[in-house]
Amino acid sequence: MQKLLLKLTTRSELLLDKINSLSEKLIKLDNDLYSESRILYFTLKGLTEDVTAIEGELKALITERDSIQQQNINIAKQLTTSELGYQSIEQSLKAKTNELTSVEKVVQTLNGQLEAVRADKAQKAIEHKKQITTVRTDCETRIEQAKEKSKKSSEKAQTKLQARIDKLEENEAHLRSELAVVEDENKKLRAMLRATNGAQLSNMDFQGKTQGVSFSIVEFNTPLEVKYNDIGGLKLLNEAPYHYQVRRSNGVAINVGQTTWLTAVLPLCADFQDEWNPEISDRLHELLLGKAKTSFPREYKIVQAAKKHPITNHSLLTKSQSDALKKSKLINLFDSISLTRTAFETKLSASNKKMTQEECLALRFVVEKIADQFVDDYDAGKPLAA
Repeated sequence: MQKLLLKLTTRSELLLDKINSLSEKLIKLDNDLYSESRILYFTLKGLTEDVTAIEGELKALITERDSIQQQNINIAKQLTTSELGYQSIEQSLKAKTNELTSVEKVVQTLNGQLEAVRADKAQKAIEHKKQITTVRTDCETRIEQAKEKSKKSSEKAQTKLQARIDKLEENEAHLRSELAVVEDENKKLRAMLRATNGAQLSNMDFQGKTQGVSFSIVEFNTPLEVKYNDIGGLKLLNEAPYHYQVRRSNGVAINVGQTTWLTAVLPLCADFQDEWNPEISDRLHELLLGKAKTSFPREYKIVQAAKKHPITNHSLLTKSQSDALKKSKLINLFDSISLTRTAFETKLSASNKKMTQEECLALRFVVEKIADQFVDDYDAGKPLAA
């Protein structure tokens, strides 16, 4: 692109040089015509001054002639007294008259020459003016033609250059898109590498019940070395290639297992029980749900569907069982089945004081049956019955 710009700039400079050359020639021609006009002007001025001088001499001669005529009058008066004097005066008058005639002829000749010079110079001035006009018109025409040619050439070059720029911008956008993908992949790989030895997640700090006690969540890009057993009617996903760990600020940590409903399984730990923050369980569920979207897509879709699947009106439930679930706010399938049997009984008893342990356990078995049917129907692609 830079070479094209340089080439276009070079051509433009050559064209400007040609235009400047024509302009210089026009200026030189104007200067020559101006010089010649000045020469004609000064020549004409000299002739005018000569004519003026001759006219002055002529006036002097006329004055002298008048003086002579006056003298002739005086002489004529004297002739009355002297014939001899009269003849002498007559000869003198004749001589003066002849001299005056000669002078008048010279003046007439000079006037003719002056008129001829004036006419010739005027004609030449007209011709020079026509030549200047012709040359100027020709130069202006050539300059306009050169400008038009340069404009067309420049527009064509700019069109090609713009097409090239558009192509480069398109390639750049494509490369930037590919770079963004590579950078995203690199970011994920770096995160996986960091998580191999455990990486504490940002914005994952939780306060305990006592001042100064806190918990954090650490991500590992490795499977759990210890396999947890199924617990409280829930099956566990032990084959996950990743796991999480919850650490307390005193250095004690527990590894987190996960159920098929993508909820966290936390081993009992005395350092955690009294200080536990329930928000940690909710955040672990969000993390496990996000991971399962690609690692366990089946379980991810089942959990998402279960959260939207109400069970309080299910045909397997009695009215009293349905009312008990509603009081405990266990409306959808996920809310009921994601709890362990012990946690389910505790939550149910807290809202239904008159329910016995046997009644709570019986309701739990119905919920588990509904969940099994839900999963089977989901896997078979059947409509999900309420």
